[in-house]
Amino acid sequence: MNDLPEGFTVGSLYCFPVGLPKDATFAVISSTPTLETSQGKAKVTLLSMPTGAVLTCEASWQPDPAALLAVQKEIANRYPGLTSPTVNPATLENVTATLTVAVPGAPAVTIGPNPASGTSSNRAVFSGSLTTPAAQAVAQALTGEQGIFILSYSGALTLEESASATATGDLTTTIKSLAPTPAEPSSGGFFSRKKPDPPPPPPITQQARVAALEAAIARGSLKLVESNTPHVSPALVQQVAQKLRDKLDTIIGDKLTQLGSDAQYLKTFPINLSLSLPERRTLNFTCSVDVATLIAPSTPGT
Repeated sequence: MNDLPEGFTVGSLYCFPVGLPKDATFAVISSTPTLETSQGKAKVTLLSMPTGAVLTCEASWQPDPAALLAVQKEIANRYPGLTSPTVNPATLENVTATLTVAVPGAPAVTIGPNPASGTSSNRAVFSGSLTTPAAQAVAQALTGEQGIFILSYSGALTLEESASATATGDLTTTIKSLAPTPAEPSSGGFFSRKKPDPPPPPPITQQARVAALEAAIARGSLKLVESNTPHVSPALVQQVAQKLRDKLDTIIGDKLTQLGSDAQYLKTFPINLSLSLPERRTLNFTCSVDVATLIAPSTPGT
């Protein structure tokens, strides 16, 4: 299997968290597809024909219910603070199944890819014609010889992720530190004409505002807290963090423009600002199994 979200393996199941940690929700994907069985025997039929044979069988790709108990125990070990976590089969999309037969001295024969049922079992039905050499190869696999008859599945997993960040605190000290110095009134003397008012001080540069904002974070008067779903990309996390800082910089700049030199008299300036961005991630993966490992050696039906 490949291209999976961050998680852990328990036996034949791959488990990963879904949503925020407080949701206590997990999904599992089986690492091994299997053939459908009837009374303990695999449903594989090899019907002889004059030109070869017709192969029919059913396959599925779903978690073993018995293995879910082991997953729940592992979740309890890894996440001791969670109460009553929920474990469900992962919802897969565009699932297909393929059978491949290795034929000595000839190209491999492929049946499929066939679309799966779309349910949690991902059931797929196969029916295909085989040449005589390919039919003989399958017959060998059905007696237990490995490396001949391979069942493969592929599918996609879509994850709805998000990156969030919150800024809380008070920026009074920050605003005061950036307040422009008021200009001294000028006079030409007792008998002189009053001189014009001096020009307003230049605006505070963005570099100065950014430095003051980082200083507020460093001393703890402003706290930034992230809340991200488990599989969100680092790029989006960084984007949200930067956008939040940009918004804070805009707020500081607007406040300084509004108050001017009077910003030095500011009493309080509380901040409670949140930002969240969604992200849809699609992960593609495959898994396969040697059919000979799934069935007890037996004589194929004819």
